Amino acid sequence: MRDRYRQIVALSRDCIKEIDLDGRITSVNLNGLVGLGASSADQILARPWRELWPPEAAAMVDAAMAAAAKGATREFEASCVNLAGMRQTWQVVTSPLFDGQGKVEAILAVSKNVSDRRALEAAFHTLDSTLTAERAFSTSALMLARARETSLSTELHSLRDSHERIEGDLDIARAAQNAAEKIAEQAQKGEAVGQLLAGVVHDLNNVLQAATSAINLVVQRTQIDAHDAKLLSVADAALQHGSVMARRLVGFSRQYPYSPEAADLAELAEQLSPLLQQVVGAELRLQLRTAEGGCCAMVDRHTVERAILNLVINARDACASGDCISVETGETFVTEEQAQLAKPAGHYMTIAVADTGHGMDSVVQARLFEAYFTTKHASKGTGLGLAQVYSAVRQAGGFVEVFSAPGQGARFVLAFPRVQRS
Repeated sequence: MRDRYRQIVALSRDCIKEIDLDGRITSVNLNGLVGLGASSADQILARPWRELWPPEAAAMVDAAMAAAAKGATREFEASCVNLAGMRQTWQVVTSPLFDGQGKVEAILAVSKNVSDRRALEAAFHTLDSTLTAERAFSTSALMLARARETSLSTELHSLRDSHERIEGDLDIARAAQNAAEKIAEQAQKGEAVGQLLAGVVHDLNNVLQAATSAINLVVQRTQIDAHDAKLLSVADAALQHGSVMARRLVGFSRQYPYSPEAADLAELAEQLSPLLQQVVGAELRLQLRTAEGGCCAMVDRHTVERAILNLVINARDACASGDCISVETGETFVTEEQAQLAKPAGHYMTIAVADTGHGMDSVVQARLFEAYFTTKHASKGTGLGLAQVYSAVRQAGGFVEVFSAPGQGARFVLAFPRVQRS
């Protein structure tokens, strides 16, 4: 009978692990190794199971093991990055394993990979919400999008009618996911609004340049005292500042190819601060703390700027009047002992966004970086913001850490490998 059970486990498509009461993996089936991205069992056996999960899922993993050790079964769903660097979503069931005397001697963890199922569900949801969002565009934008909307509606109904057939087809699921991401990104950034913004900013720049020229003429042609000269200097600086902000706004509405360069995160944050202040508004406090040192990270500036902006917007939405949002740069070292699957040892430059808002529980934290997962109202977010933040950091070879608890705010730390300024 035991041999039959071993055969069932070996043939199962799920990731099946036996874990001792100290939390270490003692056995894993072949498909489990494949799902975990391991080339051999040596990479998995004797490792703490908790180590395979990101910090935001730790509370659920600990609770599941504690319950199994007491004889209870638990279920949870969370995402993690496997040894091959792939982010996957797992449905996990933990159960106790008893010895001959009825005492718990080990823990059985059965994990089903639901990444493609969740991607397919997200694709349906996003295609549907995108079509709804497009109907809110201006009349001219609607006219331009009408043909596209008709085509998407036809495809969406076709996909719904064949949901069961598509669910097992990974190629179609990924194609739907990619299409949904592209469409949702266009809707989120507001293609029509971006074009309108570019026109408004162009006109605004003309006004700012005219005002700057007028100030220069007054300074050159008029005898003015020191006090008036100082006032004109302040006015000129304000106009220059407005021009920079205008150009930056246009930058956020454009598409850029990924182009990494050595960038000082402190300088980047300082240049972005005026726009962040506008995003935060007058009811909240924004604090900027930058570390000096001259060290850089190899990043794409536009991608990182959007990541910071996404985090600040999320922080703002989590805060009440009088709360504080902080943006802080620094550096950190990850030793070999501290290293994890998605957190290699090394020297990193960091930028952290923290708030004193309502915080998050462990369930929300475990799903934070899933595409299309959001706790906001449908009209306020697509659930792509944090997924794009995570993607931006991973693309640069870094990692993200999240610290939060209900009622205690949240802190997101983006860490990028350090490089010397060339």
